[in-house]
Amino acid sequence: MVERVPTGIKGFDVLVEGGLPKGSASLVAGTPGTGKTIFCLQALYNNALAGKNCLFVSFEQSAPELKAQMEQFGWDFNKAQPGFKLLATNYNDPSFFSHLLTEVKSRKLDVIAIDSLASVIIDPFEVFGRPDFGLMKLLKQGANLPIDVNALSRLKVKRVIDSVKSSGATSLLTGEVVRGGQGGYSRDTISDFLADAIIVLQHNPTAGVTNRTLTLEKMRLTKIDDLIHPIQISSQGIKIES
Repeated sequence: MVERVPTGIKGFDVLVEGGLPKGSASLVAGTPGTGKTIFCLQALYNNALAGKNCLFVSFEQSAPELKAQMEQFGWDFNKAQPGFKLLATNYNDPSFFSHLLTEVKSRKLDVIAIDSLASVIIDPFEVFGRPDFGLMKLLKQGANLPIDVNALSRLKVKRVIDSVKSSGATSLLTGEVVRGGQGGYSRDTISDFLADAIIVLQHNPTAGVTNRTLTLEKMRLTKIDDLIHPIQISSQGIKIES
């Protein structure tokens, strides 16, 4: 029997046989403004309240900004302590990877969220968190690289996903869908395949009361449907409508 980690998001866990498979990596994909960060914060907050050890890694918002966003939904960050830690960093911070790896290895984490993979690939040369690492040094010397920038970006994303999965924690990774783009659920084009699950959030302002939806594109070890599920974002957070 598959051990599962409930998200506590109303209406979601019943769609995935009670929760996310323990130790799985789920890509939460969507265009900007579809609720990806809210989905992850809500899942981690609920798990922290349940006594789980949770880490939320943000490249795009500071810790005070994230706490303020949580307060909008009535989520008391202090109430979730000591199990909820925010690690906010700039995407080009050369110490990030070593810091993240230290956190993952030194703490027994149950749930990890990384927001977002789109920020991870902005500087593909910082693959191992060191600006003077071999590939970057070669670039500075004007050498022709044997690998292109897109491949380096994919390598960086793979390293992030491998790190969180090897920890045994259940992880949520946000990916940005390019508006008007062709196919794929992330800018890096590789996390779609590395992730065990893909949760797609969409926002269509012209669709009336069903302008926000959630679709499960895949989830390993789980029986899912391919229906489009309306969602609401209220003062209490995200709710999946039946």
